[in-house]
Amino acid sequence: VEGCAARTTSTETELKLLNVAKASLQELLVDYEDYLRVRKLTLWGKDDNRYIKSLNVCRSNNDSEYYTNILQNSSDEIIANIAIILIHQTDFLLARLFERLNRIISYQLLVD
Repeated sequence: VEGCAARTTSTETELKLLNVAKASLQELLVDYEDYLRVRKLTLWGKDDNRYIKSLNVCRSNNDSEYYTNILQNSSDEIIANIAIILIHQTDFLLARLFERLNRIISYQLLVD
């Protein structure tokens, strides 16, 4: 949120704050992976059918209420793995946003 709010200040500031968000997201990812490991729960691999099915569901649902409803009766393992999938999706989208912002900055340098 801070990174996007900084858009009115400068693209470079937005990029710096988005980097902070990306780092925080990576910390959260490690926390979820540790949560699963410490409790001897399974971290779903990308070839796991549960991962693939959940990934497809996550790709088509961006409403937090949807997740609140389906996860109410889910196990800790399912919740943590879905959170990991959502973190990976967010990280992918942030990478695309970084590419776009870097192109804007490069263009601005050429124009100036």
